[in-house]
Amino acid sequence: MRSVFISSTFKDMQTERDFLHEKIFPKLRKVIAEYGEDVQELDLRWGIDTVNMTEEESGRLVLKVCIDAIDRCVPFIIVLLGERYGWIPQENIVASANDMRVDKYYRPGMSITNLEIQYGALREESVLEHCVFCMRNPKIISDIEPTYRRIYESESEEHKRKLSELKRIIQEKENAIVLNYDAVWDADRHKVSGLEKFGEDLFRILQEMIRKEYKDGRNLGWQEKLLLETKRTKEQYLSAYVESFLYNSKCRE
Repeated sequence: MRSVFISSTFKDMQTERDFLHEKIFPKLRKVIAEYGEDVQELDLRWGIDTVNMTEEESGRLVLKVCIDAIDRCVPFIIVLLGERYGWIPQENIVASANDMRVDKYYRPGMSITNLEIQYGALREESVLEHCVFCMRNPKIISDIEPTYRRIYESESEEHKRKLSELKRIIQEKENAIVLNYDAVWDADRHKVSGLEKFGEDLFRILQEMIRKEYKDGRNLGWQEKLLLETKRTKEQYLSAYVESFLYNSKCRE
């Protein structure tokens, strides 16, 4: 089974993440099933319980969970970028993780989301063809009423500068697949909306990626499809069981 890591800040990308789960991945499963495979999204909103931990303990565990999850999914990653750079851990938290993978890619002042991108998507040029960088048009910010705008706008000028630099690095990568998309603000429901075009474009990109990955594959007969469906149900149940803990989103704004 193929796993796809979803990387983004959390609070400002809830709608997009839900859209992936409800609209995109069900369609992808139908495509990849023809090749005898399944695809499972890995969303760390369904992560670990850090409520009873100290800040250092929870931060260290978040780092480990992120890196371990990426290792399960590489090279398949979907990156969602809005206007938030994300949580920047204290240096002592990073040092206490004592993880060579983190030490190699982490730089002082780097957010966990940036670390995910550096470690999972930008580490090798060959990985880029399996990653999609989705960048939301910032014009939506001006349409959001002040009560909710703080969830979507940059945390500070420093965060804004660092995110701008990260986007620049991604966009200058020759083989990076960048999807710039528009969204609108639904004032009645107080949430991001208008993602239909984004969904169409993203599905097309991912579908082409699957076709390329399994270009030598074959269609399955009904018996093989039945066995695959049984296997898929079992794997999804086990995955949901393992990852169904409550994730403390206070660490990942």
